[in-house]
Amino acid sequence: MPYVLPNNRRLRPHQGFLMGGVQYPPQWLVKSTEADKQALGITWEADAPKVRQPTRDDKIAGIVAERERRLQLGFGYDFGNGRGVHRIGTTEADMIGWREVTDLANALIATGNGANTINILTDTGAVAITATEWAGILIAAAQFRQPIWAASFALQALDPIPDNYTADEHWV
Repeated sequence: MPYVLPNNRRLRPHQGFLMGGVQYPPQWLVKSTEADKQALGITWEADAPKVRQPTRDDKIAGIVAERERRLQLGFGYDFGNGRGVHRIGTTEADMIGWREVTDLANALIATGNGANTINILTDTGAVAITATEWAGILIAAAQFRQPIWAASFALQALDPIPDNYTADEHWV
């Protein structure tokens, strides 16, 4: 087990080192007293604070947080006409507005008024859409969001869960 300098550099007992502009000879660590080493902040690796490894529950909480982050990134939706591509927001606040628009669009479609317009605000700007177009946006949203949910579930089922669970390779 090596000695650990305050900068986390590890040294073998007979290794010299430079610290604070002073060159310590190869035998210094072995010949110095514990008080000498303590005064310089040098510890023995066994005494160094241990870094707690994340538990499975920690990783699952991290996966859930990463899923939420990715779900809130939003997506592009192409209206296929002069309105062009709009960035559709998917933050928590956006989703509250989505529920209201969805309720209205569903009511309009159910009463045979799917061509009626609804004014919404995307991340790109204000735009008028029909109730039927909103249904298309909901389908596009599912195509954006469902793979994120599926990746989250697949990661949570792994044993062990990889340490790099936030890496894009696990979310495609």
